[in-house]
Amino acid sequence: MKWNRDAEKELKKVPFFVRGFVRKKVEEQARQRGLEEVSLEQFMEAKRRFKTVMAGKSRDELMAMMPQANKPGAEMLIIETCQHELSRCPYVLINTKEIKEPIERWAIDNNINERLRRRIDSETILYHNKFRISISACPDGCSRPQIADIGIIAFVRPQLDAGKCTGCGICVDACPDLAISIEDGIACFNRQRCQGCISCRDACPVGSISLSSVGFRVLAGGKLGRHPRFADVVGEFSNMEKVMEFISKVANAYIEESGSSERFADFWARSKAASNLAQQA
Repeated sequence: MKWNRDAEKELKKVPFFVRGFVRKKVEEQARQRGLEEVSLEQFMEAKRRFKTVMAGKSRDELMAMMPQANKPGAEMLIIETCQHELSRCPYVLINTKEIKEPIERWAIDNNINERLRRRIDSETILYHNKFRISISACPDGCSRPQIADIGIIAFVRPQLDAGKCTGCGICVDACPDLAISIEDGIACFNRQRCQGCISCRDACPVGSISLSSVGFRVLAGGKLGRHPRFADVVGEFSNMEKVMEFISKVANAYIEESGSSERFADFWARSKAASNLAQQA
């Protein structure tokens, strides 16, 4: 399709690694409107829409979202992390590298990318064909683990020194989960509501609240799309070795037992194998 000079000039400003994809999408929209040439106005409209969709994503994340040929070497495992280092997040409980690195080693040792790729019958691999693991360094979940295939959220448990607690109630106001109340003059925690952050400890003026070691809350089966669903909370694990046991178990079941076009979230929801794995976790 023809592009006028100004539209072509603007296209050249798009990063090279997504330029071909952008050209294709703009031309598709032009054809749908019955146009024979891409104008600057139409390109700028498409650019605004593209920026909205891609906002805040890194180069690697953008590349992962691009359609690619179904050939050996295709990247099928996406590991997303919250950007706590860039944002200097005050709530971070653990460096996400400590979670990401064992997953990457597992993927290499078990040829996960290639095994996932061989599931796909089509010539083109799309974003939803890939296996997404999302890692959050605190319960805020900025990396959106609730809509990933597997989500990992770092958390802690508050522990109260009743002898120090004055029952002032400052921790009650500080808790974002409404998980603390004052009973019989001391702070009491609702463990079902508590998501495991550091707000209460930081707020306590007398230092009566300490925190457990970092644990990992694991979720499975989230997705967006036409039929979105939030991931199920599978369980809470005390260390990454146990997390990796679970990830390996469900990933292998998915690779070996799912249909070619079946997304992990759908496999998780319907599969007896996945259900059994969840119960064993």
